[in-house]
Amino acid sequence: MTPTNASPVKSTSLMKLLRRMQCFLVVLIYINLSVAANRHAATKTKLAEGEYGVTQAPKKPGNVGKAIDEWTLWKLPNGLLRAEVKHHWAGPARHKGNIEQTFTLTEKMELAGYELHVSGGGENRKLSCELKPNVISCTDGKTRGNLAVEKAPYSFAPGEFYGLDMPWYEASLIHSEINAEFSTPVYVLADSDSGSDSGIQVAPDVATTVKFLNKERISILGKQIDANKYELPQIYSWVWTAADSGMVLAVQRTDNGGRFELTKFKSNDPSFMPELSK
Repeated sequence: MTPTNASPVKSTSLMKLLRRMQCFLVVLIYINLSVAANRHAATKTKLAEGEYGVTQAPKKPGNVGKAIDEWTLWKLPNGLLRAEVKHHWAGPARHKGNIEQTFTLTEKMELAGYELHVSGGGENRKLSCELKPNVISCTDGKTRGNLAVEKAPYSFAPGEFYGLDMPWYEASLIHSEINAEFSTPVYVLADSDSGSDSGIQVAPDVATTVKFLNKERISILGKQIDANKYELPQIYSWVWTAADSGMVLAVQRTDNGGRFELTKFKSNDPSFMPELSK
């Protein structure tokens, strides 16, 4: 005969087994979530975030107080820095456009990568460049252009582009070097011939002359900061960079008297830019 009720002993053993399996599944899920979280955390660490803004504009006083960008600076597992930048202000005709740029840099602010994404405002454009010590490789998602380089560090600009973020670009031109005068090679995207299907092309541009002027204490966000002062005569600029990090603190235009500087700063790591972190 087949019994109509299960044995109490077997039923109790089965319940214990099910409870153990449930506990095991909970632990397994927790471990997987922890591993995923640690893996995500290991990809990059936020160092700081902030904005650059216009503080002087003798010829266009209405521009004073406008932010030219907002940025977040990350430290990558390989030690490189990544500045993710949203460009805010590039003239009235461009207000509706969205410009995002990424500058990958060494701790000396030597440029190691550049990305650009433009959408809206009548323009859509994507660009991603690997900037290695001996070769530049850029792609727009459809074609790729490569160019061997002879000297590093160097800088890069996406051709005649109105929205290039100048604070981070100028940081890469200077790259924390302290010499009375030096030049930084610059490479750009060359304009393709009309109707050409040759794709994007990378070409050398005129090298930028950089002159180290002196060390100064300057006021940024109400705090006194140790800075290095440089002149970039070809782009009519005096540039102050943080002595400890190479980040641009302020830029004064020598042709029109305009000035932009760091107008917002929040540190996520007390060891980065400690004078501003206090």
